[in-house]
Amino acid sequence: MCVRGESVCALINGVSDASGAFPRVAGQSAYYLAEQLRDFASGMRSNALMTPIAKALTADDIADVTAYFAGLDAPFLPLRKPDDALVKAGEQLAKVGSESRRIQACDNCHGPGGAGEPPALPYLAGQYAPYIAFELRMWQRGYRVNSPDGMAVVARALDNREVEAVAAYYQQVRGTGALPASQ
Repeated sequence: MCVRGESVCALINGVSDASGAFPRVAGQSAYYLAEQLRDFASGMRSNALMTPIAKALTADDIADVTAYFAGLDAPFLPLRKPDDALVKAGEQLAKVGSESRRIQACDNCHGPGGAGEPPALPYLAGQYAPYIAFELRMWQRGYRVNSPDGMAVVARALDNREVEAVAAYYQQVRGTGALPASQ
């Protein structure tokens, strides 16, 4: 668990603080979370807070912490409702993609409504827009290299508005993607 000032980054219930610096991890697959921790420890992913924490974890620590967060069913934070037009544009990219721009639908890999494809692909539904946008930009700029043939290719095809749109869409989706957030 990492501490940031007075708050804990992932919080005890795995919902983070929606700042965009840290993801919602409650209910994410233990396999996926463990892969990310190993990527932080190996340098495949880099983060000033997570890298040293991940390097200090033993295999048993990783198994314990990922099982804990995977088993959580935590509430969603009350977040400001994103712009409707932005959400609609994001929904189009998430569900259909863009043939003219050669962008595949997010649902192709992350499942219908961003529910995830456990164990390897994380859910996006309900993930914080600032976090999604930040990570997409990390792939675009080459700082995140743990999915070079997948996410990096998709992220580089998106323009700034599309990044914001996809992020806004997934923030307001809950669970299987069928229930919009009541924000």
